[in-house]
Amino acid sequence: MVSFSCQKTNLSSERFSKINKSNSATFTALALNPNRPTSPNMRHIALLCLLPTSLHAWEFTPGLPCRLSHETPDAAIELTYDPTRPLYTVTITRTAPWPQTENFQMQFTGPQARRIGTDRHQLSEDLQSLTVADTGFGNVLDGLQFNVTTTAIAGETRVPFPLAGIAEPLAAFRACDPSAPVS
Repeated sequence: MVSFSCQKTNLSSERFSKINKSNSATFTALALNPNRPTSPNMRHIALLCLLPTSLHAWEFTPGLPCRLSHETPDAAIELTYDPTRPLYTVTITRTAPWPQTENFQMQFTGPQARRIGTDRHQLSEDLQSLTVADTGFGNVLDGLQFNVTTTAIAGETRVPFPLAGIAEPLAAFRACDPSAPVS
C-alpha cells in the first residue's frame, strides 16, 4: 500500500488549504496545471509532496496461501498460511545478507513481551531472505497481536518491525479463507 502526504507550507496557503489524501488530486491539478500561474519551485514542491512515503501498512492478501505482509525501508516481512497442509511460514527479506547462525529469534516488545526462537530456519541462496516454516504459529501470531514491535534476530543482526495497524489484517489472516478471491 502506498500513501502520500505533504506537510503544510506557507506557500499559497489560501489556494492549498487542507492538503490531505482526499484532496491531493485537486492539489495536483492546481499546482501542476500549465494554465495556472505558479512558479517552477511550486511545481517541484508539489511533485515532492506526491512521492510515496515510507509509511507502508500491514496488508492481508486472501487466497491460497493467505498472506500477511509489511515493509519498512530496511526489510520486508511476509507470513503465509496454507490451511490445506496446514503450514505457516514467515520470511524476512533484507537488502543486506543475513548472517549464518544456529538460531533465529523473534522478540516481541509491548504488553505481552516474549522472545521465541528456532534452529529450523532456512536462508535463501543470496542470504537475503530468512524463512521459518511450522504447522503452528500461535506464539508468533499472539506476539504480533498483543505487542507494539517485533524484532527479528539472527546473531548480532536485529531487524525491527512496528506493529501499528496490524489488528485488522492479522484478524483476517487468522480467519484465513482459502476460497476467498484474491484482490
